[in-house]
Amino acid sequence: MKIVGSERILFDNLKEDFEEPFQNFEFKKKYFFSSGRGALKNVAYHLKENDYQVFFPDYFCEEMLRPLLEENLKIKFYKIKNNLSSDIDFLTKEKSKKTAIFITDYFGFQDELLLKLSKEKGFLIVRDITHSLLSEFQFSSSDIVVGSLRKMFPLPDGGVLFTDLKNFKKIRKSSFEDYYIEKILSKLYREIFENYGYEKDYFEKMYVYYSQKSEKEIGEIPKNISRFSMNFLKIYDQKRSSQKRRENFNFLLTDDFIYEKAIFKHLPENVVPQSFPITIENRDFVKTELQKFKIFLPILWRCQNKLSEKILNIPVDEEYSKNDLKRTIEKIKLVLRSKNEYK
Repeated sequence: MKIVGSERILFDNLKEDFEEPFQNFEFKKKYFFSSGRGALKNVAYHLKENDYQVFFPDYFCEEMLRPLLEENLKIKFYKIKNNLSSDIDFLTKEKSKKTAIFITDYFGFQDELLLKLSKEKGFLIVRDITHSLLSEFQFSSSDIVVGSLRKMFPLPDGGVLFTDLKNFKKIRKSSFEDYYIEKILSKLYREIFENYGYEKDYFEKMYVYYSQKSEKEIGEIPKNISRFSMNFLKIYDQKRSSQKRRENFNFLLTDDFIYEKAIFKHLPENVVPQSFPITIENRDFVKTELQKFKIFLPILWRCQNKLSEKILNIPVDEEYSKNDLKRTIEKIKLVLRSKNEYK
């Protein structure tokens, strides 16, 4: 039985020809790091050196916030509503000229109004594009775009930072090229565990061991992206990936129950989704029960915003078929039926 969710394994969604990644991003400076955390270290350093205060969404990933806290930046949080749009009231009250705002493209969708008003206010816009790397947005309207590559691509490492700011200074330390090897090992153990019948308990334990160990190795100190990941990006079929993600998302929308629980009930033409977020009661119970069926639906963030207690993400990665998604829907309904929350 195929595993849904958890670690993405390496597979053959590859082209024969090499192509420079992210050519559609119209920025003069394109930096590739070993992780999104390393890229964010650069952003935090720039904001501190230029004495910015920062507006930050209250629905966030702790890994995004940590570099800013480490630089002791002045941070104010703004509210993210249940539909993942921003409560924009704070914009009318802010007058400081030295203000930066972090804007997140949640699950591949953009908050167009927040972007527009932030530009009009003259804020320095730092945009997290981790989930929207394949979406067709006007990213160059932001001052800095930053993201992790591993939420959208089956890579062992990778982060990006693109900007046109003339005074932006890159900080990056050299590193040994072997830091990503353990992440590749974790992916290989995961593939063996899923697809072959050899000592499955052993391979599962080794996958978990190397996965946890590799995260410490990659770390958040700014380092170059590995040559392995950069070369993989050059031959990765992003067009095919984008098409399949959209097909999977739209397929999920055809189920009445999933549609009812969906945050985004329509897929705009320019959006390539990272996943399919649903809001669900007893979310943690449902997540745990689904694991019995080899379905590992991720919880991407846990924070103070109440949304973080309800959102569960159904993967729409290109390696999943309609049958995989049907099974996922059926098991979600089965688990909820056991709690008398679905008839």
